[in-house]
Amino acid sequence: MEVNEIRRLTESIIGDLSDDKGLSKILPKLQILSFKLKNKKFSEWLNNEITGEYSSFRDLPEYRIAKGVVFANISNGMGIFKNVSISADQFSDSKVQELVQKILFFENISEIDNMARTDKPLKKFLPATALYFVNETLNPSWHTIEAWQAISPFACKSVVEGFKSKLLEFILRLDDELNIGVDYNKTISNDKIDRIMQTTINAGIVTTGFNSSITIENSNITGGSKNRVIISKNESEEIIKLIDSIEREITIFGESQVEVSDEISRIRTQLEKEKPRRSILKDSFGIIKEIFTETVATGTAPFIIEGIEKIIKLIS
Repeated sequence: MEVNEIRRLTESIIGDLSDDKGLSKILPKLQILSFKLKNKKFSEWLNNEITGEYSSFRDLPEYRIAKGVVFANISNGMGIFKNVSISADQFSDSKVQELVQKILFFENISEIDNMARTDKPLKKFLPATALYFVNETLNPSWHTIEAWQAISPFACKSVVEGFKSKLLEFILRLDDELNIGVDYNKTISNDKIDRIMQTTINAGIVTTGFNSSITIENSNITGGSKNRVIISKNESEEIIKLIDSIEREITIFGESQVEVSDEISRIRTQLEKEKPRRSILKDSFGIIKEIFTETVATGTAPFIIEGIEKIIKLIS
């Protein structure tokens, strides 16, 4: 596939995102990009977003999870009290507290975009099984008729903006790779696209439910002056010294040598720029660290982990 063709498509998508164009303009271009890239992970993510067919809450990216407030209509046998706010801290079980506060967006991204355009709060009714826990917070003579999570249009807009932000980060990372100027299929392997997916779109996927706790990690968009950093001469020398040392010990990575070499090449490419992308440097060192901990025997070349942690702290 021609580099120029990919570049024109990615530039068009970036332009649409920068101009805050509607999803109706962006999604068809993403489908074309997905077809051209032929990457299973990217295609699955895009299909999930377009169709809303995430198979489990465990697969939801972090931007599809928001906090909500529970309201209920309750009765004491004498009358009905409507729109009663139920604070999460009224639930004795911490796992239930966590559950009722989470709003999980399984709708397709276009539907969520439409939900964001309403001027009234939306409701997501709690299942009948959840009413038991709501009843536990009430006086024994009271019972819950129905309960729901109130969803503000702003929360829906945040989901759409989160989708766009993750997409922009992914596109910019691809564009950075394409600046090499050689044949795309020879430069960007599916494994490399998988890595980019893992450190951008899938980076903040969270675990939810009764048996676990939520963990949401912030991700920076790798675009704009705030995400670029001036690397001093001394700092650049320290980074180069470290990656030179890693290259000398490259054999300890076994079958992952190629992946580590790819990340080192990306680091060197960034250091050649006047303003390297901070997030790309951090991601590449993070990937090398991850590979090291997974494949290298404990106690081998400890300076690598120490050096990576020092550099990540330096450029953060």
